[in-house]
Amino acid sequence: QIEKTGRSRNDFKIGAYVNLICDYNEKRAISMAKRGEISGLLTAAHREAPELKFTRYPSTSYRSCFYSNEKNHKQIKDKKEFLNKKIGVISGYSYGDKIDNFLEKIGKNLVTVHGEDGQRRLQGLLKSKRIDYFVEDEKVSSFKLGNSLKPVFCGEESPVFLAVNDKRSINLKVLDILNKELHKKKAKLIVMQWLSMLE
Repeated sequence: QIEKTGRSRNDFKIGAYVNLICDYNEKRAISMAKRGEISGLLTAAHREAPELKFTRYPSTSYRSCFYSNEKNHKQIKDKKEFLNKKIGVISGYSYGDKIDNFLEKIGKNLVTVHGEDGQRRLQGLLKSKRIDYFVEDEKVSSFKLGNSLKPVFCGEESPVFLAVNDKRSINLKVLDILNKELHKKKAKLIVMQWLSMLE
């Protein structure tokens, strides 16, 4: 069961008042979860927050894509074509192991934005031609930017998990319930409903 708390449209209560914040900058949200300011994250990867406790089964999935400002830009088959291009990314954000490893090879052509509203700032850099492409999760881009940009290359789809901290015992009880429901595939549908409530 999920209900709005009244404090913010993105601050929800799950079960026995377990707050899961979904719409902060990813790096900030992970730090808040680690400190116990929020109970957890609806979508997280193990490598981003190993201190948190994760569901045994994925809650949903993500896929990182490269976006161009060109309306009729051709689809790119090999990411090596990006090596001599300026690529925009958000500081502290993981795009998946393979994309992260590739981005390390970009060197001085990698443009990193810091702070809040990174997606819109990357879009601004793209429009002003200060970068050639930016990388973003396909679902996040669709939610934040609508259909204004289309991906020209996408990596593999990867699972993400619901994660909580162990600051309060109720968090672990909720995690146990979610594990049972995810095993039955029910919680995956519930998480997608929660995410859709942010729109």
